[in-house]
Amino acid sequence: MKFIKTTFLLIFIISLIYGGKYGGEFLELGVSAKNLAMGNSCSALDQSNTAFYSNPSGLAYVKQKNLGLMYMDQFGLAKYNYLGYSFPLDKRSVFAINWIHFGVTDIPRRPDLFLSGEYTSEERRAEIISKKGKGYGSFSNTEDALFFSFAKMNHYDFFLSWMFNNLRIQIPIGANIKLIRKHLDKAQAFGIGADLGARIRFHFGEIASNNLGHVSFGVTFQDFTGTNIYWDTKHLDKIKSNVKLSASFEQPIQLFESHLSFSYEYNTKYNDDKRYGVEYTLKHTLALRAGYNFNGLNYGCGLYFKFFHINTNIDYALLNHSFGNCHRIGVSLWF
Repeated sequence: MKFIKTTFLLIFIISLIYGGKYGGEFLELGVSAKNLAMGNSCSALDQSNTAFYSNPSGLAYVKQKNLGLMYMDQFGLAKYNYLGYSFPLDKRSVFAINWIHFGVTDIPRRPDLFLSGEYTSEERRAEIISKKGKGYGSFSNTEDALFFSFAKMNHYDFFLSWMFNNLRIQIPIGANIKLIRKHLDKAQAFGIGADLGARIRFHFGEIASNNLGHVSFGVTFQDFTGTNIYWDTKHLDKIKSNVKLSASFEQPIQLFESHLSFSYEYNTKYNDDKRYGVEYTLKHTLALRAGYNFNGLNYGCGLYFKFFHINTNIDYALLNHSFGNCHRIGVSLWF
């Protein structure tokens, strides 16, 4: 446990020094157990409250009030929580509020007595012996982000030719305003950023004159204005802008009233960051999922049911990580 805490401490120090790349790292942990099980590749597929995270235009598909939650205890040390609520403003517009919290407590202090210049060799030795088994105390790190999101659905009908029906294309657009707060030991930081997203979705079967399903293409501009995080220590972190390009294919299958979905996503923030996912849903009740990203293979499942007339989704994801596997559980309520 001490080794893990020390490792996290080193990560936080690196984050402070190289904030331009790692200043918003906690925002990349994901908020949907379903999407994480699919390699976090669902920017063009997600049509729920959690769409704000990957492509806020997906919120335009929300037709009921939606409450989402997710909890993770990573390695018995870090706590990561998500809570979000979205509601339609009218038939075409949706507003959402989402909160992400990440926290690590009881991080042991490891002061370098050799660098302080206040101790002689004998005094350093005496100080170390006096603190043996007691340590120098501990500190905590907490990071929070609050998202305010808006999305609007747009429909367009295109006449292909006399041989085809009119092709209806959905072009939802969405935006986030996010407020970021960090607290590391006695230091605090605040920042503000913005995201834009859009996607195109249409029924491919209307073009190919067959039973093929829906195709979607999405683009997200994360932190497109440049997100600065200002510390009261006069240090500045800057979250690098990111462009997400995504695609998905959704195919209904008559056998067992099932549904098959594929998803793909590419991020420009890191080199060769490609993500893939697949989901098979049986009778709109049970879902099996798998995905692949830079951490390797991920797996998960989902269960859909009604609880006191409230549509309920419970999702589980098993994620690969260099420190070990971790589990995530998410709940979504529609009412």
